[in-house]
Amino acid sequence: MSLIIATAVDCTVPRGTFKVIRFQIEDDLGDPYNLTNHIVKLFLSHNRNEEDFFLEKEGNIFNAEEGTVEFDFIPGDTADLMSRSYDADIIVHDETTEEEWPAFHGSIAVTPSAGGVSIE
Repeated sequence: MSLIIATAVDCTVPRGTFKVIRFQIEDDLGDPYNLTNHIVKLFLSHNRNEEDFFLEKEGNIFNAEEGTVEFDFIPGDTADLMSRSYDADIIVHDETTEEEWPAFHGSIAVTPSAGGVSIE
């Protein structure tokens, strides 16, 4: 299986608020990857090398043919976290072949709350 990448870069989530982060998954040629019959999960950790993830979010596939997936953060996801950058990994699971692979290795910063709802 070729490496599939997400085109989104590092993101921020204001602590204790609602936030939607959208990623587009692409194939190794840079074309949108069809996410039909796939599950996409986001993992947040203090240190990906120790695989100590503390938050797992299943993505909502927004447009399967275009490879777009959204992750909805709710206030409870980040309310007790320190303001800092956390390692973020997105894993794509193909329900047909049972294969899975990393689509994104980056970071998501939890920032001090300004209140409200944010969509990125």
